[in-house]
Amino acid sequence: MTTSTRTSVRIPRELLTQTKELLEGRNFSQVVQEALADWVRDHQRVRWGDLIEQTLKSRSASRRAEHREIAALAGESTRRIVEGRDHAVPTPR
Repeated sequence: MTTSTRTSVRIPRELLTQTKELLEGRNFSQVVQEALADWVRDHQRVRWGDLIEQTLKSRSASRRAEHREIAALAGESTRRIVEGRDHAVPTPR
């Protein structure tokens, strides 16, 4: 379902003149509406792409942090085993 809203827009005279030259017999309002709709779609697409990229980067950063924590724990466990404070494998009796 498509909804519409009536708005008022100020267009600089030079841009208005250029736009009228490019109309090719089409209705001015229709051309402006199409151009605005295209701009909004493009803007949303760019923003959506940016949001996806940010999400992926933050997940990647989160994973790197997780891996650093795991590596730190593994390093600590290894040090304890080497120092004899911990036994990773039960010693045979």
